[in-house]
Amino acid sequence: MPLDSGANLTSFMGVLSQDVPADKALRLGHFAIDPSAEAVADGDRFFQRHAAILGSTGSGKSYTVAALLERANTLNYPNIVLLDMHGEYASLAKDLPDGYAEYLKIAGPGDLGKR
Repeated sequence: MPLDSGANLTSFMGVLSQDVPADKALRLGHFAIDPSAEAVADGDRFFQRHAAILGSTGSGKSYTVAALLERANTLNYPNIVLLDMHGEYASLAKDLPDGYAEYLKIAGPGDLGKR
């Protein structure tokens, strides 16, 4: 009998996420191997750890970070510090339309003489 990896993945993810309260569920998306299997993490636990998103140019790192930030914004207290070296996420600042994040800029050498 062939192994149904999609069903196994759905079952496994169900076990992992069964104890995650709805208000802390960080819905990450679906798996390529089985689009019906939803990837869910405990948002509190996820953001209490260090995380890195690595990949080659064009692999979707910025998209992944943006998706995580949008989904994390639905949690009560996501506690995220994002070091945005290139200003890619400046549009999330609270003082902008649809913004929800506290945005702090750290001055660099290019800011010398600017006010």
